[in-house]
Amino acid sequence: MVTSHRQWPIETWPIWKVIGWALLANGGLALLLVFSALTPPLFAPQVIGGISVALAGLGVACALWSRVSHGWWPRLGVGAVTCAFLLGIALRSWSAVAGGLLLTSVMALTIVLTALAWGLPAISDSLSTRIWREQSAPRSAIGRSVLRWGLGLGMGGVGVLGAVIGTSLSRSGSSNIIYLFAGLGMTVVTVLMAQGYSHRMWEDRPWATGEGSSNKGGDGA
Repeated sequence: MVTSHRQWPIETWPIWKVIGWALLANGGLALLLVFSALTPPLFAPQVIGGISVALAGLGVACALWSRVSHGWWPRLGVGAVTCAFLLGIALRSWSAVAGGLLLTSVMALTIVLTALAWGLPAISDSLSTRIWREQSAPRSAIGRSVLRWGLGLGMGGVGVLGAVIGTSLSRSGSSNIIYLFAGLGMTVVTVLMAQGYSHRMWEDRPWATGEGSSNKGGDGA
């Protein structure tokens, strides 16, 4: 069995701790997505509830699989499930402020951006590395500005979404603005998380050993 190059912290945890962490993390995201769907205007709560339960179960299964096998694929699955939760919350937020063709366009753009973020390491490893470095340790003024605004918008979006769930904003004329801010914030969080996680996973891909030696030779030419 092929294992990943970098050890994941939960791979050294006892099984009970992995189960508890996975249930807490996935259950929390599932509840957040379900509650957001139940907040007016309603967003297919029965469908979202079923999807949330399925995603939470898959996330727990991937975490346990990773703990047992120390494999690359279950680690990828854990990140994919988390990203799916975040993407669902972002799409739900957009559905409250747009409709018709505009909603379809915004949702499609959000999904495409997330897919591109996931696939960027395979498309352009050098560009993905540069973006990851600017995310984790910005070296340029532009990178620091993007990170500052991205974190601010993302954290703000998460906070606003919590406020949306906790209060009945349908009675207020400002609900559209708040949902808009939540949609922007969650989209930023989703895309940044997808790119960062996929980049780290791409660095640890099991088939990278041969590629690494050949790429080093090519880079030096």
